[in-house]
Amino acid sequence: MSGRAAAPPPTDVFLHPEKWQDLADSLESRGNRPLGEKIAGFNFQKIQLATAGGIVDVWSDRFCPFTACFAVNFDYIEAKSYTGFPGVVNQDGTDLLRLTASNDYEYRITAYPAFQVKAPGFQGRVTLA
Repeated sequence: MSGRAAAPPPTDVFLHPEKWQDLADSLESRGNRPLGEKIAGFNFQKIQLATAGGIVDVWSDRFCPFTACFAVNFDYIEAKSYTGFPGVVNQDGTDLLRLTASNDYEYRITAYPAFQVKAPGFQGRVTLA
């Protein structure tokens, strides 16, 4: 990603859990340990790899396809919402609802979030064997 296009390096990499475990086993068999972990530690949440572009966190994601590796730069991804984050449902002019036979109030909140990628060229997908 940070090659010919002079894009910034990825901050995070996502793998299928089985591929992530294969990477972890491969690094462990070579004597490599995650940064900041003890040698006798049992398992870990993420793998931190030192690359030419800096430290990259490798995460396991069960929704990631088995043969895909996603490299993203979260500096260029943000969450937006059309109505605020979250917004109040008051199209009828009423912010609060109250039942006549109860002292309970209902405050209706909603959100319509969407991710905005400001630089799609700075994100990457690699097909794994």
